[in-house]
Amino acid sequence: MPHILLPTSSELALVLAAARAVAGVPAPDGLRAQVERRPPDPAALVSVASAHGMLPLLGAYLGDHPELSVSAAARATVARQRRCHTARNLLLAAELVRLVAAFERAGISALCYKGPVLAMAVYGSLALRQIRDLDLLVHPHDVIAARQVLRAAGYATKVELPRRWDWLYRQTYHEQPFVSGANAVFVDLHWRLTPPHFSLPLRFEDVARRGTAVAVGSAGAAAVPAPSALDSALIHAVHGSYHLWSRLEWVAVMGAYCARRLPLDWAAAVSLARQIGAERFLALGAWTAHHLLETPVPPELYWETRRWPAVSEHAVAAARRTLEQANLSALAAVLELQRLQLQLPSRCWRRLRFMLLRPLQLTPEDWLPSADSHVPTVLHAPVRLLRLARKYAKRAWRRV
Repeated sequence: MPHILLPTSSELALVLAAARAVAGVPAPDGLRAQVERRPPDPAALVSVASAHGMLPLLGAYLGDHPELSVSAAARATVARQRRCHTARNLLLAAELVRLVAAFERAGISALCYKGPVLAMAVYGSLALRQIRDLDLLVHPHDVIAARQVLRAAGYATKVELPRRWDWLYRQTYHEQPFVSGANAVFVDLHWRLTPPHFSLPLRFEDVARRGTAVAVGSAGAAAVPAPSALDSALIHAVHGSYHLWSRLEWVAVMGAYCARRLPLDWAAAVSLARQIGAERFLALGAWTAHHLLETPVPPELYWETRRWPAVSEHAVAAARRTLEQANLSALAAVLELQRLQLQLPSRCWRRLRFMLLRPLQLTPEDWLPSADSHVPTVLHAPVRLLRLARKYAKRAWRRV
């Protein structure tokens, strides 16, 4: 695919340049001329940057490049939004430290990933990432105790199930959302890294054994347990692939790994990925970053690309969707994700597992009691295929 370095939108071109800066890649030739020719609209610039999780990084990029012809109003709008995110991130980091301490007092081992931990590991600052919630990973055996800790800390969840249903929920899903009424902090409690049908067989014990500690804040800040760089890269690649690499911030982090601006033993990463059948996730992330940011593809992944040429096809599609700002319809996104998930796992039995489990995959909303009964709507699972077909048929009909 020839590199389309500049999208037609000057707002997206600036956000893309900020993503390239994360990976240490200079802005493409023509960026300055494009911005002068089509000055970015302040509201549109904030909207595009926020949609890609890049608003704090864009603010830093504009501060480092005063020569760009971006209006004072646009710069002020981005700076104001960036300050709001920084204040929010400081609150989230403090809350994360508080929750980890509560888990430790209860004798529960928890790993923190994404959120403030990723901000510190990748950027070295809480001010450079757009954080929405906190993610905690615990051993499956500790889920019930972890819920009690969160409730004692002031958190609540909509998914409150009787014991006879709770075991089935934990077996068929991977996380449970909680929210604090005091400060509107959202916490996702994970006992698996991915849904059962999208298998990433990284055991909690192994991730914890290889784990490290990350200080969430300035020098002297409290450190929280987190996955190692090796596991973080794999988790990031799987997470980005699961969401079709639709946000530039995910691509920027992958590009930083590929450009070796982040510490990662690529030989060990590829070796571990092959052991668990996830090498194609790494390859897809690396090639998507290559097409969008022009970062080098690690030589360790060349062989995987030759074995599975479709990885380049999916990477090209993801890059074009981003550059052309093409938002897939709900049905098209579902179909593309199904195709990707059928092809990415390198083990045939995992593809079969996906085909069998995906149609019946339930969400937390499916477990909420029905309007006229205390029985969870999970009992509607046998007709889930008909529900999905009806849902997307209605959407397709409205478009016609």
